[in-house]
Amino acid sequence: MKVLFVASGNAKTQNGITSIVYNQGQSLTKEGIEVDYFGIKGHGITSYFRAIKELKDILKKKKYDVIHSHYGLCGIVSYYAHRKEKLVQSFMGSDIYGNFQEKDKSSFSSEFLAWLSRIHKGKYDYCITKSEKMKNLFKNLDRIEVIPNGVDFSNFYYIEKEVARKELKLDLNKKYVIFPARRSIKRKNITLVEKAVAALNDSSVEILAYDGISFDLVNLYLNAGDVCMLPSFAEGSPNAIKEAMALSVPIVASDVGDVKELIGNTEGCYICDFTIKDASEKLKLALEFGSKTTGRKDIAHLDSRKVAKKIIDIYNKII
Repeated sequence: MKVLFVASGNAKTQNGITSIVYNQGQSLTKEGIEVDYFGIKGHGITSYFRAIKELKDILKKKKYDVIHSHYGLCGIVSYYAHRKEKLVQSFMGSDIYGNFQEKDKSSFSSEFLAWLSRIHKGKYDYCITKSEKMKNLFKNLDRIEVIPNGVDFSNFYYIEKEVARKELKLDLNKKYVIFPARRSIKRKNITLVEKAVAALNDSSVEILAYDGISFDLVNLYLNAGDVCMLPSFAEGSPNAIKEAMALSVPIVASDVGDVKELIGNTEGCYICDFTIKDASEKLKLALEFGSKTTGRKDIAHLDSRKVAKKIIDIYNKII
């Protein structure tokens, strides 16, 4: 079976394809699926219009059984470019919610693009959402399934905290709160993390964010940290939380996407609201937990191999 992944092509790794999408493609490859990638370069709606012609030209030269698009606008490109290929659309979160800059507030442009993504939902042979909350936005659509992104556990392995910190040149006596995103992404809410840490009034606690780091360093960062904190305003199914679970790191996160389902039954992991008081109290509890959680065992069902097989079942169903 030949599958073409269509996604944004603006990342700094894997020819512009984000690690989340690329890793899912690799998990399918390991199951015998031939996967190619088409990355849409540039920003703004004009880039997507231009990509339709580029994709059409590719599809004239090579045949695929399935075009699997990730994010709503990429699905629209695939729909207007495809020939006889079957279409699978993965909605990721912000593409149907909008891009939240603060609680309950997203920009008009992102709301419009989310609306555009949603009205095309019936154009695809099958849709995938990352959580039940997302699926609930698509009432009366029967060709749809909830399949969160999986985690390749081979990428996440335990390293002694002291060893990881020496590798990253970090203070062995500090307590590090991992913020698993770039500080500049407002939707991830670094401001609340900063205020929660300040409210602890403990100079030994510092924030360590994923600013400018490659995916290869994520395992090292999580092993070096004491707590992972992600109080996002909106998410689909955040891989950052699953990756922290894979390393059994205590977590503090907001109740968005499928976060409660992911961490709700794991001791040492806490749901916080968007108040400084609650966020700092939950952070204090997570820091005091002081040991590994059962996170890795609790998300065993999200092993990337198991998720890949579910996706392949969809391909076979529509073909």
